[in-house]
Amino acid sequence: MLTLITMRHAKSGWDDPGIEDRDRPLSDRGRRDAPRIGQWLHNAAALPDLILCSSAQRTLETAQAVTKQLDGAPEPIPRD
Repeated sequence: MLTLITMRHAKSGWDDPGIEDRDRPLSDRGRRDAPRIGQWLHNAAALPDLILCSSAQRTLETAQAVTKQLDGAPEPIPRD
């Protein structure tokens, strides 16, 4: 049976109002929380076969932080 996991990016920063939306990085809180999601997936034995994510900075950062917690997880593939 296939399982689809959908996630939202971790908390992003709003410190620079002049930055384009897609270029917003994660906030300190987001950087702290994203690995926790990866650890939760690890504990649930939910290793993805494929990771597709937006090419926005905050989503790439989130996906990379999550996959660092998952041994054998594929690299996230950014999509527009």
